[in-house]
Amino acid sequence: MIILDLIYNLSVLVAISALSGFINQRFDRNLVSGKVLQGLLFGSATIVGMMYPFVFTDGIIFDGRSIVISLAALFFGPVSGAISAIIAASYRLYLGGSGMLMGSLVIFTSFSIGWAFHTYRTRKRISHIKVWVFLLMGILVHVVMIALMLTLPSAVRHDTFQLIGFTVLGIYPLVTVIIGKVLLDQELNSSLFKQLSESEKLYRTTFYSIGDGVITTDIHGNINQMNPVAEKLTGFSEIGVVGKNLKSIIRFVDEISLQEIENPLQLVLEKKEKVSFDAFLLIDANGNKIPVADSAAPIFDNDSKMIGAVMVFRDRANELERQKQAMRSAKSYRSLFNSIKGAAYVQDRNGLFLDVNDGAIALYGYPRERFIGHTPEFLSAPGYNDLEELKKNIDAAFNDKVVQFEFWGKRSNGEIFPKEVNLFRTIYFDQEAIIAIAQDITERKNAENALRISEERYRSLFESSPVGIILEDLEGNILEVNQTLCNDFGYKAEDLIGKNIEIIVPEKFRPQVRQNIEAIVQNKVLYSRVESLAQNNRINISELIETLVTLPDGRHGILSISKDITDQVLAERTLIKSESRNRAIISAIPDIFFRMDKDGRFIDCVAQDQSLLLVSSEELIDKTCFDVLPPALAKLTKDKIAATLAEDVLLQYEYSLYHNEKQRWYDARMVKSGDEEVLVIVRDITNKKEAEIEIQQQSKFIETLLESIPNPLFYMDRNGAYLGVNKAFADLFGFKREDIIGRSLHDMDDYEIARRNIASDQRIFDGKDKIQTLERELKLPSGETKSVILTKSPFPDTNGNIGGLIGMIVDISARKKMELDLTLARNKAEESDRLKTSFLNNLNHEIRTPLNAIVGFSDLLFDDYTEPEKHNFVEIINNNAEQLLKIIDDVLAVSRLDSEKIPLENKDFSLNQLFHDLFQTFYQKAAEKNIVLLSDTDQAKDVFEMYGDKGKIRQILSGLISNAIKYTLEGQIKIGYYMQDATISFYVQDTGIGIPPNEQPHVFERFFRGNESQLRAIRGNGLGLSIAQGLAGLMHGTIELESESNKGSLFSLVLPYVAPQSTKTEAKSIKNIVSLENLRVLVAEDEHDNFEYILMLLNGKVKEIVHAKTGLEAVRLNKENPFDLVLMDIKMPEMDGFEATRIILKDFPEIPVIAQTAYSQPKEIQKAIDAGCINCLIKPIEKEKLFNTLSELFD
Repeated sequence: MIILDLIYNLSVLVAISALSGFINQRFDRNLVSGKVLQGLLFGSATIVGMMYPFVFTDGIIFDGRSIVISLAALFFGPVSGAISAIIAASYRLYLGGSGMLMGSLVIFTSFSIGWAFHTYRTRKRISHIKVWVFLLMGILVHVVMIALMLTLPSAVRHDTFQLIGFTVLGIYPLVTVIIGKVLLDQELNSSLFKQLSESEKLYRTTFYSIGDGVITTDIHGNINQMNPVAEKLTGFSEIGVVGKNLKSIIRFVDEISLQEIENPLQLVLEKKEKVSFDAFLLIDANGNKIPVADSAAPIFDNDSKMIGAVMVFRDRANELERQKQAMRSAKSYRSLFNSIKGAAYVQDRNGLFLDVNDGAIALYGYPRERFIGHTPEFLSAPGYNDLEELKKNIDAAFNDKVVQFEFWGKRSNGEIFPKEVNLFRTIYFDQEAIIAIAQDITERKNAENALRISEERYRSLFESSPVGIILEDLEGNILEVNQTLCNDFGYKAEDLIGKNIEIIVPEKFRPQVRQNIEAIVQNKVLYSRVESLAQNNRINISELIETLVTLPDGRHGILSISKDITDQVLAERTLIKSESRNRAIISAIPDIFFRMDKDGRFIDCVAQDQSLLLVSSEELIDKTCFDVLPPALAKLTKDKIAATLAEDVLLQYEYSLYHNEKQRWYDARMVKSGDEEVLVIVRDITNKKEAEIEIQQQSKFIETLLESIPNPLFYMDRNGAYLGVNKAFADLFGFKREDIIGRSLHDMDDYEIARRNIASDQRIFDGKDKIQTLERELKLPSGETKSVILTKSPFPDTNGNIGGLIGMIVDISARKKMELDLTLARNKAEESDRLKTSFLNNLNHEIRTPLNAIVGFSDLLFDDYTEPEKHNFVEIINNNAEQLLKIIDDVLAVSRLDSEKIPLENKDFSLNQLFHDLFQTFYQKAAEKNIVLLSDTDQAKDVFEMYGDKGKIRQILSGLISNAIKYTLEGQIKIGYYMQDATISFYVQDTGIGIPPNEQPHVFERFFRGNESQLRAIRGNGLGLSIAQGLAGLMHGTIELESESNKGSLFSLVLPYVAPQSTKTEAKSIKNIVSLENLRVLVAEDEHDNFEYILMLLNGKVKEIVHAKTGLEAVRLNKENPFDLVLMDIKMPEMDGFEATRIILKDFPEIPVIAQTAYSQPKEIQKAIDAGCINCLIKPIEKEKLFNTLSELFD
C-alpha cells in the first residue's frame, strides 16, 4: 500500500512535469520569463506532491519533490531550480512537523545536486543526456535523502528507513529517469523545431532572393512557388498561379522553328531525372517571346520518393545581344584585314601564323588553313633565305622595332618570287603578336635587273647616256636602239631594228605618231611623256626628248632619248590611290589622329567624332599640349614625343582623363613621321578598360571565393592535367600550388588509382555523367588515409563544349569514425541497459533478503518470546544488518568503479605487517568454523616492504580471505606472498568446495553465484570478486584463479613490484597510557543516539567519558582540561571534525584523535588522516573494531 501511494504521487508529478514542454514552446527557457515560469511550474508540482503524499506519521511525509527539484535545476538551471526549491521549502515549512528539517534539507540537497549536474552539462556542452546520468543523479539525491533520515527523531528513524528505504533507493531513481527522459525528449523536440524553423527561413530567403527565375511544382505539375524573377520573366504573379498547372500557364517554343516544345518540368516529372535546355523562347503573359535557358530537376523526400520538381531559368536577351555584337566586330575586323593591299599575316612569337588575309592567299595560292599553325619556312624558296635571320627579325619586331626585309617565296605552283616584308608589333585577341605586310616586288626586281644591264651597256657603249636611245627615220622606221631601251621594252635589238616605231606604241596612240614626227620636223625638238607598248602588251611610261638629226646618208632622222618613268608614275598613282584609300580608312576608323612637332604643338588633327576632343580640331591647331591637356598628361605627352624622335620607334601607352564628367581611358600610339614631328593615333578604350576592370574584379572575386571554400577544390582540362587548385587542396596533399598545376593524375596517384579516376573523368568528358558524387579512400603523400566524398562536374570552354571538370573533396573521416563510434556506443549502451536492468533486479533481490530477516525478526521482538530466543533474534538481525551494510559498500564500490576514476594512494608499507593484520582480523572467524588459518611469508625471502596502495591491496585480500572462510567447510586456509621476476603475487589458498571448470570464466562477473553455493545456501551477493578484479586493474594487476571441485581454490593477486621510495617512516608520538581503566575520553558527536551507543560500549571500561556536541565545544573542553583520547565525529555543527582535529593537535600534538564517520569512501578517510587523526572508525561502529583499535593504542 505504501509503495502504491508513492507511485500514485510520483505519477501525478510525471504528468505535471509534462506541462514543461507546453511552456517551453511559448517562453524560451533561455529568457528570464521562461526560467521563472518553469520554476513556478516545478514548484507547483512539488506542492501538489506534498498535498497528496505518503504520510508516515504526523509531520513526516514522503513525496517526489526531491525528483522534481533536482530535474528542474538540471534542465533549466539555478534560477528555475531555486524558484522551485523556494516554493517547495516554503510550503514544507508551512506544513511543519517533526520531519520539517529533513524535508527542508532534502529540498536544498536536491537543488544542489541538480545544479551541479547542470553545471557539468553546460561546461561539457552535453545535449543528449544518457539514461545512466539520470539514474546516477537519482541515486545520489536519494542516497543523500536516506542519510538525511538521521535528522528524524530517533524513535521513528529506524522504522522510517525500514518502511520506505527500498522505495526511495529503488523506485525514486527510476522515476527520476522517467521524468528526465520526458523532459529531455521535450528539450530535443524544441531544439529540432527551432532548427527546422531556421532552415525554412534560410530556404525562403534564398528562394526569393536568387538572381534566376525559380518555379516549383508538386508531382502533378501544379505550381507551389514562384520567385520575383520568375514573376518578372513570365508576367504572372505568384498568388495568381499557385495551385495551377504549369503547362496551362507557361508555354515554350523552339528558338529557331518557333514550334512549341514540351515543358521542361513535365519532362522531369515523366523521366524523374534532371533535364537542361540551352536555348528556347518563353511565351510570357503578354505573348512576348523571351529567350531563356533553363534546367529542371526532381525534388525527392527523405525516402527518395519524388514529391515535385523545380525549374531554374534566366533571361538570355543580353547574352544574345553580346553575341551579335561580337559577330559584327569579327566581320569588321575581317573586312579591314582583307582590305590591306598585298599580303598580311599575323604571327605569334614563335613565328606561327595566327591569321592571313585574302591577299596572302592570292599571293601564294594556298588556302587559309594551310597557313594557320605553320611558320614561314614552308613558304621559303629553298636556298634563297637565311631562316635564322628571319627569326631575329621576328624577335626585333616583338621588341617594338619596325623591321623591313626582303624574302624570296615559293608559290603553290612552284614559282619563286621576291617580296618586301614589313613587321609591326600588335595585339591579336588579347595575345601579343606581330603583323607582317608583304608586297610582291617581282616587277621592281625585273626593272632593277634591266637597269643594271643597261647601265653596263651604256658604260661600255654610251658612257655618257644613262637612258634609252632609239634612232628612227622620218617614216618611223627604227634604225638603231641601245640595250637600255631594249631592256625597257623587253625586246632584243634585232626584234626592233627595221620595225616601225608603232611596234612600241599602244594602238590608241598610233594615229599621233605622224603628228609628232611633223612637229619634230617643224620645231626641231619635242618633249613629251608617252605610254609605250612593251613586249607582252606591257605598258611603259617614258619621258622622251625627240630631236631632229641628220643621218649619215643625208636624210633627216629623229634621235629619241627615252627615260622609262613607269615606276615613278605608278608610284605616284599608287601614292595618290593610297592617300585616297588612307583618307577613306582614316575616315572610317573611330580613332583620333594628331600630328605634333617636337615642342608638343598640334600641327594637324583628324577626328570623325569631335565630341571626343577636349576642344574642336580648329581650336587645337598651333596650341601646345600644355595649353589643352592636364599638366601631368601634358608632361607625359612631351616626354613621349622626345623619346619617339630620339629612338625612332613606335611607342604605345595608355592614359586616362575626365571628359564630360566621366573618367575615360585611351590607347595612344606614337610614331616618328618627320625629322621633327610625330604622328599620334589615339583610341578610346573606355569600354574595353571597364570590361577588363570588371573581369579582374570578377576573377579576383572567384579566386577569393575558391580560396575561402574550406574544402579542397581542383579543376583540370580534358587531358587530366590540373589547371588550378585552392589552398585547401594544396594543404591537404602537402604540395605547393605551382607543383600541382600542369601535373596529371598519373603524376599524383598510383597507377591503378589514376587509371580508375581517369576512366571516371572520361564519363564526364563524354557527357555521360552530368555530375559524379563518389565515396573514396584517399591516400595522401604523408601516408595518411582519409575517407572522402569526391564531387565532380564539367565546365564549358569558350565554344560551349566540355572543356574540363571541377571537383571538390569533402573529408568524411570524422563522420565515418563517428558512425563507427555511434555503433559501438549504441551496442555499449544496449549492453549497459541490459546490465543495469540485471544489476537492479539482483540488487533488489540482495537488499530484500537481509531486509526480510531484519524486518521479520524485529517484529518478533515485540511478541512473547523467551530471552534466549530474543537473543537469537537480535543476532540474526545483527548478522543481516551487517550483510545489508556489506551490500551497500559493494554497490558503492561498483558505482565508483563504473562512474569515476578512483585515485591510487601509493605509499611505502610493510608486507609482513599487512599479513599480520590480516591474520589477526580473520583468525577468530576461521577458528569459529574449525578452519586452520596459516600465514606464510617465508617465500618472499628478504622482500618485506613495497610501494603501493596498501588500502586497496588489503581490501582485495580481505575479500578473498572472507570468501575462503565462507566456502571452506573444513581444512585450512593459507595466505602469503612471493616474488617472481618483476612482479609480486599475493595468494589465498583454501581446501573448500572449489569451483567447477564451467563456472570459473564467470566468477568475476557481477552477481554471479555458483550452483554449489546456492545449493548449500551460502550467503553472498556476487559482487566481491568483480570489485576485487576492478581494483586490481586500477593497480595494473590481475587476479588469477586455479580451482578444482571439492578440493579447493587458489586465488592470486599479481601486481608489478615497486621498491620502497624512502628508507624509514617517522612514527607519530602518542601519549603513553598503560591501561584503558585510566583513560579520560572526549566523544565529539552531535547525534545523541550515537553518543549513547559509545557511552554504553565504554561505560565502566574507562575512567571518564565527556560529551561534546559540536567541534567548537570539543576544542574548548580539551583546552580547559586535555583528554587522553578524542573520538571525533566528522560532520558536526559550528565546526566540523577536520578543523577541530587540527586545532586540538596544534596545541596538544601528543593526544590521539580517532575519527568516527559515516563517510566510507577512501578520500574522506584520507582527509581525516591528513587532518591528524591516527585512525578512522566507519559507522556503524562495531564493538570489536572499537576495542581492537583502543587495544592497539593503549595496551
